[in-house]
Amino acid sequence: MQHSETIELRGVPTVAIVTESFSDQCTMCKIEGGFPTQLLYFTTHPCTGMPMEVTDQYVRGDDPVSGRPLWDEIVEGLTVANPDDQKTGIQEFPRAATIGPDTPENIEQLFQDNKYTDYLPVILPTLARVNEMLTGTSHARDEEVGKMRSTGYWPYHSYTVEEVACAAVMAGCKPEYFPVCLAIAKTQSTHTSTSTTSFSSMLVVNGPIRNEINMNYKCGAMGPYSHANATIGRFWNILSRTQTR
Repeated sequence: MQHSETIELRGVPTVAIVTESFSDQCTMCKIEGGFPTQLLYFTTHPCTGMPMEVTDQYVRGDDPVSGRPLWDEIVEGLTVANPDDQKTGIQEFPRAATIGPDTPENIEQLFQDNKYTDYLPVILPTLARVNEMLTGTSHARDEEVGKMRSTGYWPYHSYTVEEVACAAVMAGCKPEYFPVCLAIAKTQSTHTSTSTTSFSSMLVVNGPIRNEINMNYKCGAMGPYSHANATIGRFWNILSRTQTR
């Protein structure tokens, strides 16, 4: 026999204070954890190991994210009712289908600012280039391939064949590499991770396609001097990074 009861939860006003370097992560964490209205305030990074007089100035100074006095935010968060506490719903992360028109330099900078790249120059995914990449597959461009999140605190984002093609173009892949790119995307495994120790990710590509696209899998296979190896590996990184937005 199962027994159930209703328990009234009475919370206490709470705010979270985090250093500014973790603003994006904390915002995603509260959404993923089911607390979208949790009040987050930020202070200067780093705090660890700093003299007390320095951290005291951090608290007495402005929130580097909002620009408001941090102490005022804390007092307000603990004493003023939050009207958003009763809200429910799903957090939406809309993505624009196209960007521009603009200069290549401005679009490249936009990609850098939004962390869409590995911070190296990319091949801009124009419609013509994406269409050419799609000649490497028979799959429909709007077919959903899978979903991925960059690390444990980001939400999952689904992606289509066309979006995978965009990442492949940005990485410098050729259309004949695209079946491998799609296979990677279908694993839904991220290239990135969070760790306090050294780490790296590795792909193993097998089958006839490794010869068809001239992948280097023999002598010096871990070296950088193979176009297929270098660009496909970079594609995986870019696809993983774009799942943060």
